[in-house]
Amino acid sequence: MNVLWVSAEATPFAKVGGLADVVGALPIALRRLGVDTRIIMPRYERLAGQPSLELVLPDVVVTTGRGQEHCRVLRGALPNSDVPVYFIENTAYLSRGSIYNEHGTDDPFDELARFLFFSLAVSEVVPLLGWEPDLVHCHDWHTGLVSTLLASRGVAATTIFTVHNLAHQGVWNAGEALSFLKLAESAGPHLAVRDGRGDLNLLQQGILASTYINTVSPQYAREILTPELGQGLDSSLRQRQDRLIGILNGIDTASYDPSRDPHLRIRYTAADVDRKAENKLALHEQCGFPPDPAVPTFGFIGRLTEQKGIDLIIQHSTMMLRSGARLIWLGTGLDAYEDLIRKLARERPRQVYARIDFDEAFARSIYAGSDLFLMPSVFEPCGLGQMIAMRYGTPPVVHATGGLKDTVIDADAEPNRGLGFTFDSFTPNAFAEAVARALRRYRNPRSWRELINRCMAQDFSWDRSARAYLTLYERARKNL
Repeated sequence: MNVLWVSAEATPFAKVGGLADVVGALPIALRRLGVDTRIIMPRYERLAGQPSLELVLPDVVVTTGRGQEHCRVLRGALPNSDVPVYFIENTAYLSRGSIYNEHGTDDPFDELARFLFFSLAVSEVVPLLGWEPDLVHCHDWHTGLVSTLLASRGVAATTIFTVHNLAHQGVWNAGEALSFLKLAESAGPHLAVRDGRGDLNLLQQGILASTYINTVSPQYAREILTPELGQGLDSSLRQRQDRLIGILNGIDTASYDPSRDPHLRIRYTAADVDRKAENKLALHEQCGFPPDPAVPTFGFIGRLTEQKGIDLIIQHSTMMLRSGARLIWLGTGLDAYEDLIRKLARERPRQVYARIDFDEAFARSIYAGSDLFLMPSVFEPCGLGQMIAMRYGTPPVVHATGGLKDTVIDADAEPNRGLGFTFDSFTPNAFAEAVARALRRYRNPRSWRELINRCMAQDFSWDRSARAYLTLYERARKNL
């Protein structure tokens, strides 16, 4: 089976969020199952890693409502793999600046036009590759019109459309968008669909036009059918409910491996998990705390936004700190949250540490050195942090939503299967109660050791996810 992945991001070349991690890892796992998986993405001006690229198509003409553009297509590969990556290069739209709102223009339509152009270019390039995909797998709003554009050019393609986060939709004035694409509403069966303001919604287009839709966890696939979490698209999703599937993301278990992680002071496995305590002391030293193996230590890694439940942590921090606990923050986001967290760290320097930054090495130290990992997200399509934390033997405290509910079994509700501590109601009291239960369990060494061992025994590998995607691909090809 030949499968072409279409994405705005892929690790390590261009990354903003979890989309890049999926695109940079899952195709490798699919290759191990015999799927000829390839990726096509923009060649941004600032392409991380500076891969060695081979020119495969020197001149591809792409016609827009603003005139003709010329593209080149270069080919590289995902690192340490044989997964080809095709990069579309065009200086007018794609190959200037980095990703999203960083390409030097005040034109509010420019961000959308960039990915409309990318989708147009993909529809022109696919027939020229000399390699015919059996299935085209598109990701998020940036590629929402690829199915329609391929069909308008006579390319008969089975398509999968993955929604990584329904909150990001790509909405613009329909007339301006269709004019740019040089498309009439009649060119696609769903192009006449408008939102309440008469705009074209690219995420909605992908949902309506693709053979199958999937999200990145089973629970999130159920949640987005509701008005509460459907972000205004629940009606369209319910129309396609029979073609909507949730498949849980994975993590790179070779990279996230406490027995081999070069960022850790002491490496360890489930068999010698007592050595994890050495990493806790090292983390305390990094944060300027007096090293103390007994004091409970909470870690947070993520974007400092409302979605991540920052308000709950801040509201409850005083109570946590009164218990003697320590709290370590890593992330960037809204200025208001950054300021509050810095203030908390200044006021409690022996208990709170804040690094307002993205620091992969320090993140590994937090995963390995913390006792508990905080992830009380309002909603979470999948989430990777909780899986990585469990891989390092750090039980998470999570709001039971989306992928968090799919991956974290409450240790009190199911003592023989539990992996962390969950709360159903998104309230300060419910969060506080989950933290209190976690601390009680922490103070029972035998029970805590059993919990850590169960966490470290979980299979969150991409191989598990790849098998589920292969089943989906086979269903889609048979149009079942």
